[in-house]
Amino acid sequence: MKWLIALVLILGALFFYPQFNESASTACAATEKRFARSAFEPQEGSSLLGALIVSGVSNGTLASEFAKNQYPNLPASLGCVVVYYHMMVDPDMPKRVMKDR
Repeated sequence: MKWLIALVLILGALFFYPQFNESASTACAATEKRFARSAFEPQEGSSLLGALIVSGVSNGTLASEFAKNQYPNLPASLGCVVVYYHMMVDPDMPKRVMKDR
């Protein structure tokens, strides 16, 4: 029983970590903030403005759609968490996604 409780606590912490780390209301909003920060580097001039616009306008809608496209069998919020951790492991992933589009 102790292991089950510990497992639930660990999974809950992993699920809610992106929201706390990015000070966002949802996992998708946190994923969107991290994506915007990684994809648009401040050295590129106006891309900082683009990052601010993207991260503030949709409040997670863009990240939700991206997660649904990448992981169609997962709920959007869980897909956003998976994408968030993918960006943590591979920081260049947002730049590659922006190049492909």
